[in-house]
Amino acid sequence: MSNAIKRAVSGLKAFNEKFVDIFGEKEWEERINSYQGPYFGPKPKALWRDSEDRLFYYLGLFCSYLDRDKELYNLFEGSRITPVMTNFLGNFEKISLIDGFNEKFLSFIAKENSNDVDSTLFEFGVAASYLKKKDYVRFIPEHPSKKTPDLEIKDGSLVYYAECKKARRGTQETYREADEWYSFSSALGTLIRECEISCHLHFDFLGKVEDVDSKSVLDIIINKLHKLVRKKITIYDVENVIITCSPLNENPCAANEYKYFKSDDPSFFKMLTGNYNPYFGYKLVASCKGRGHLIRQIKFISVITRNTVNPTTIDAQVRHVKKLLVKGTEQIPEKKHGVVHILVEECQGPQFAVEQLNRNFEMLNSFVVKNRYIDHVYLHVAKSLLPLNGEFDVEETIHTFDINRPLISRNGNTAWFYTETSEDGEGRLYSDHGLL
Repeated sequence: MSNAIKRAVSGLKAFNEKFVDIFGEKEWEERINSYQGPYFGPKPKALWRDSEDRLFYYLGLFCSYLDRDKELYNLFEGSRITPVMTNFLGNFEKISLIDGFNEKFLSFIAKENSNDVDSTLFEFGVAASYLKKKDYVRFIPEHPSKKTPDLEIKDGSLVYYAECKKARRGTQETYREADEWYSFSSALGTLIRECEISCHLHFDFLGKVEDVDSKSVLDIIINKLHKLVRKKITIYDVENVIITCSPLNENPCAANEYKYFKSDDPSFFKMLTGNYNPYFGYKLVASCKGRGHLIRQIKFISVITRNTVNPTTIDAQVRHVKKLLVKGTEQIPEKKHGVVHILVEECQGPQFAVEQLNRNFEMLNSFVVKNRYIDHVYLHVAKSLLPLNGEFDVEETIHTFDINRPLISRNGNTAWFYTETSEDGEGRLYSDHGLL
């Protein structure tokens, strides 16, 4: 990984120079410094989703990783974003030489296009993957009145086209679920602060978060507050959720007042709760001093964790991937050869990963394309997690579906994450961490 980081640092310098040539040094400083804002005040939503300038949020996070800035670097969001930016910036100097890059770059760095950053990063990654095959690649400009593919590729005498589609990380339902949880956990956090208690509250949701009567949950917890710091209790009284209340495994309140804890470090969560699961949601409620992610002089601290099981989100995600596939094939010119790359980020963990993959396989294997010579559809499945000991672990598996009799050679190179190796199959990330 060290060589990849060196290439990314070189790419970051080249990116900076190209940006400054267009917008000037002042614009760069303003946008890169805006990254620091969210970390010195409470933010109720996921920062990547709530950011007004997602590109520079990613760049700022990556810079704080390079600087080893423990105050600013967000371990949870960095576990996904740092490997993405390592890949992008490591390839930047090569992809900046591709024909048509400058027009694509101008659109990419425009602040008003912030929400499209992930899609363009994937497109850049796909372009770089074809450069690794020694193919000629050209970015095709968007046309105001007709559909166009993203890339033109020449492999020897064969000319074909590629369209890249990035699936959204969640559906409207999962985002609504997340907002419901933020609202509920904030109310619970207020209660904990009023009572100044230190404990661990875990919620196993058996369905949708919005189907749980949050008022009943809060009333029950209020009635049992005096027990929370003494012994473990499990509450089954509310439909669709099992609540486990426990004393802290190890209470940091008695620690030396000058000892700092990193509040988003998995080892800190394990110390507090006795366990760590990278696919649980974690929220800390504390009275303490500190700055950014470093805290000390803890008066009280509680951990709220959740595990959500909502299989209905799989249906929505598969429908979304099919919609992207239809749109992707329509971007390829009629009677021309082409390929479609679709990226799916697996965000719900091992409980749904295999079923969602199988459902996507069924859909892709039965897909029929008309009026276009689609040779391959590539399904890129990206998984990332924050391990107990480490800053990230990622995996990108590529599943190739031959739609017509293919003339185009396969491209098995990764496009989203920087990865040392690429393997066929479902991958080993979950099993390597004992999650399957």
